[in-house]
Amino acid sequence: MSALAALKRREGVTLGESVRKTLSERLMAGEYAPGDKLSLRSLAEVLGVSMMPVREAVSRLVADHALEVAPNRAVRVPILTIAQFRELTALRIDIEGAAAFRAAAARDEADIKVMAEYGVRFRDEGLKSRHTHANETADTPGAHAPISQAATRGGERR
Repeated sequence: MSALAALKRREGVTLGESVRKTLSERLMAGEYAPGDKLSLRSLAEVLGVSMMPVREAVSRLVADHALEVAPNRAVRVPILTIAQFRELTALRIDIEGAAAFRAAAARDEADIKVMAEYGVRFRDEGLKSRHTHANETADTPGAHAPISQAATRGGERR
């Protein structure tokens, strides 16, 4: 992937905002672990932009508490306490639950049919993955057939 392809350039927003959204997505995806130090220069190189939009983006993420500036001026991903993690988790559950409720109320029959199809595919992929993982991690080589048979007989628990 080229450096320019690493940044999703968005219509109608500044380059700094595009960088902020890209970094935010990467933080949410776990590409940067708690405690990781981030080099502004390296980020600029990877994203194929100058330092200015990276500084702008990092400043916004620091203001949002998604990043922090250490006493030595290094930028890093914050390490959450258990209490902070629980509070954020509770907030996300509340907000995402409300958003899901509103979205569900606005759906029509065609939307529900498409979601059901996605649900079936998602479940099927999960089943394949779970059975493959169970087979790969079994301590005995002969476990493959009994695991598959039990899964086939038992069906998926919902």
